[in-house]
Amino acid sequence: MNRRLVLVVLLAIGIAWLAWRNIRSAKSAEKLVQLVASTTFDDDFQNSQLTRVTDVPFRMSRPSSTLCRGSIASYPDNPHGYHYCHVFVSEPGANVLLSGKGTYPVGTVIIKQKFTDASGSNTTLFTVMEKMRKGYDTEFGDWEYSVFDSNGKDIQSRGRIKSCISCHAAFSDTDYVTRAYMNSSLPWPSDEH
Repeated sequence: MNRRLVLVVLLAIGIAWLAWRNIRSAKSAEKLVQLVASTTFDDDFQNSQLTRVTDVPFRMSRPSSTLCRGSIASYPDNPHGYHYCHVFVSEPGANVLLSGKGTYPVGTVIIKQKFTDASGSNTTLFTVMEKMRKGYDTEFGDWEYSVFDSNGKDIQSRGRIKSCISCHAAFSDTDYVTRAYMNSSLPWPSDEH
């Protein structure tokens, strides 16, 4: 009888833990959606939670723009052509991104607003990196990746996205953040990262 009671208690604890984890994940997703969707990403950008680090839309290299996308439908004109982005960072990590030195604090959010045009008027999607607690993905800097629709309201995918990790793995020296866009005032960077 005692074994049965212990098993029931352990099962109840396991179910409660899973429910708590799902609620916590849903709240985290909701917070991320609010951050992305509530921001007006335009030339008059102003948001106290984010800093835009690109002056003009950055032309992404062909390999990274092809990997760094949602579905092929996100780029209906040519998924393999050039694409552009603006990059934003939340306050906890702004100094690290701007200097290129250090490790991003837990809670840092980096958002790329992606375009098919150099003027930045046709948003196709948003990609997001969020620095998670130690142990989330220690091999690749504990980053969680998300892909949002063009309105920034619907998460298309979220988690340890392999295509994101495969690109960012090469940037372990800068805590897995590429920083190629930091010279975005140069309108035509090379095709290299």
